[in-house]
Amino acid sequence: MRHRLRVAGRWLGGAALVMVVAIIALGWPRSVGGKTSYSIVSGHSMNPTYHTGDLVVLRAQQTYRVGQIVVYRVPAGEPASGQYVVHRIVGGSNVTGFVTKGDNNPSIDIWTPHTIDIQGAAILLVPKAGWALRQGRDPLLYALLGGLYCGRLLWPSRKEKPIGVDLRKAPKQPAEAVAEETGATAPAPGT
Repeated sequence: MRHRLRVAGRWLGGAALVMVVAIIALGWPRSVGGKTSYSIVSGHSMNPTYHTGDLVVLRAQQTYRVGQIVVYRVPAGEPASGQYVVHRIVGGSNVTGFVTKGDNNPSIDIWTPHTIDIQGAAILLVPKAGWALRQGRDPLLYALLGGLYCGRLLWPSRKEKPIGVDLRKAPKQPAEAVAEETGATAPAPGT
């Protein structure tokens, strides 16, 4: 029985290792040579598919096709150049430029991004996770956490032990000494 448990444990450990390696390989960010990135949705142009604060995980691809939701950077020289847009491809090609449109928009976008402008196609949606990421980047949050940490350093707990006293060698309390001599149990401290 123990042998079977050991073998099962090895299989589970190996499977867990393979999953971790796969997650790292698939989630390797573009900023360090990978193909995965993320974007936080802002606005209502993709309602009801995506909502403000949603986190969209993207994967760069060789080619893109009609129907895919992509995040692209508005091409240089265009109005709002450099801004990122989360919209669906509704037509076009890499040669002519892709035609995109928000699911909640009545008309197509004025931009026609090419593959080089596209950050990636949506592969995963994490609802409202973008809110947490945005809060994590807030300098006010860092200041608050730093202040709490410094406050903890300045006002230590009243329950801290005195420096240099070994409590194992401390003299016994009278109740403990009497209990040892008589064989009775000592009352709990503070009772």
